[in-house]
Amino acid sequence: MQQLTFSLQKTAKLIGFPGGRNKFIKWLREKKYLLDDNEPTQKYVDNEWLVYKIKPIFTGMTSFDATVTRTTVKGLAGLERHVKRDFPNCKPCEDENPE
Repeated sequence: MQQLTFSLQKTAKLIGFPGGRNKFIKWLREKKYLLDDNEPTQKYVDNEWLVYKIKPIFTGMTSFDATVTRTTVKGLAGLERHVKRDFPNCKPCEDENPE
């Protein structure tokens, strides 16, 4: 059975990362979840937070394999905790926008 995974763009949206996909990827690199080439570090592969898939890319007459990093359900929960820790909600901002 194939596990459910999410793109980094979808992960950023689901966990409420402030700033979008590119800033999320930059944050992941700074926090050592990803290497410079956007492959996940071994620690987070072993912890089953991140996986990488080989995706064939076809361009005209040639093709090559690209590595795509995806987030697992377990990783989604963990990254959400870490994002909330690094980007806590502003209490005065919450008071200004009652729901």
